[in-house]
Amino acid sequence: MNNKKTARLRAKTLKTSFKTRRKSLFHRIFINRQIYIMLIPVILFYIIYRYVPMYGITLAWKDWRPKFGILGSPWVGWENFEWVFTRPDLARAIRNTFIISGLKLLICFPLPIVFAILLNEMVGGAFKKSIQ
Repeated sequence: MNNKKTARLRAKTLKTSFKTRRKSLFHRIFINRQIYIMLIPVILFYIIYRYVPMYGITLAWKDWRPKFGILGSPWVGWENFEWVFTRPDLARAIRNTFIISGLKLLICFPLPIVFAILLNEMVGGAFKKSIQ
């Protein structure tokens, strides 16, 4: 008898389980508005520094005139690329780019590490704490 009662109760509880209504998108955004407010600076950063510069890429295929702006300047196609790649000093420009990048890597990479080690080895406690 006990098993029959529990079976009936289980069946009854399964039938009477309440359904939860899914909240609307606006309501869920409103509940989590603090998180979305914190996302605003990140979204603005990506718009300003990632997507807006892509607009300037079109300048590579245009004969840009300040008077007409980017959209009003005439299209020249691959003419600018032909001009760059047919120049006799292209090899020197590429070599200079690699030399400058290599020197920046050799100088600017270890310099902060050496500076951090020197700061760590300082004896003066007050000055050391104010720097760190």
